[in-house]
Amino acid sequence: MSGMLQPNIINLKGGKKMNKKSLFITLGTIVLFAALVLALNQKILVQEFPVDICFDYDHGVNETIRSSTVYQNSTDWGDLTDDCINSQNLTEYACSNKTTQSTGQNLTFQKWKVVCMNGCVNGTCAP
Repeated sequence: MSGMLQPNIINLKGGKKMNKKSLFITLGTIVLFAALVLALNQKILVQEFPVDICFDYDHGVNETIRSSTVYQNSTDWGDLTDDCINSQNLTEYACSNKTTQSTGQNLTFQKWKVVCMNGCVNGTCAP
């Protein structure tokens, strides 16, 4: 029987074998877990505009650190601090360098809404 083809068995690395049904359940669980983790703190870009100068003290969309983002363009400037909108949602500010075909390198100021899985406390998503 060991030399016969076993259609419901998959050969794994190291000579181990696994039932196809068990493998698909395991893979399905991993995919579901990964999707859940990605959805934990959902990030939504709310606003973005070009600026001449931009500095973000937490270096990007980092919902675990409360910081300020400073920007300036020819008509406006701002110094905004990450803050909780309510008990579940965070406003996160960031800078971004984007490259476009028409204008080349563009520095932009961004405003993000972050839905915090474990709630928003003191301008950060709770761990």
